[in-house]
Amino acid sequence: KLRQSTRFLMASTLRMRTMVDAMLAIQRLDAGTAFLRMAPVDVRDIINKTCADFQPIADLEDHAITVKLPDQLPVIEADAEKVSLILSNLLSNAVKFTPSGGCIEIAARDYLLGVVVSVGDNGVGIDDQDKQRIFERFYQARPDHIAGHGGIGIGLTIVKHLVELHNGQVWVESEIDRGSTFFFTLPRESNKATAGENGH
Repeated sequence: KLRQSTRFLMASTLRMRTMVDAMLAIQRLDAGTAFLRMAPVDVRDIINKTCADFQPIADLEDHAITVKLPDQLPVIEADAEKVSLILSNLLSNAVKFTPSGGCIEIAARDYLLGVVVSVGDNGVGIDDQDKQRIFERFYQARPDHIAGHGGIGIGLTIVKHLVELHNGQVWVESEIDRGSTFFFTLPRESNKATAGENGH
């Protein structure tokens, strides 16, 4: 009983932190003060840490999180905090849109220009109409059975802006009732390491 209460508290705290981080990020993007603190990073470390942070929420929903990483990935120039925020928002969505007892898989691989990361689930999926709009601010695809989870509809907007700040790309592949996989790329070198970038 105590363990379950602790898990619930940790999950609630994480949800709140993710939401606050998201609101701060969108505020900075709007003000044109979002910038990257670039440093050489190993994406595997960021993935492992973010997934460990999300374990209490996954446990609460009875989800299994699987991490599939190669033994080695190229070291890339990126803002570790922002990459973690990208992953947090994608994981938060995967948990939200996957019915209890689901599977969520995070993977990364080397590609010609850097690293491609994916966050997949076996949840409700996204129809073609929603796929066109999910990266718009405040747009929410809301299947009936997950309506209670709520949200403010800016997570994917932030993901898109932060990936583009890194000169990367983000896209989704999805089938209704089969699940969704979000992909984003992080180039080895980004030339947007200066302050004052607004992501446009």
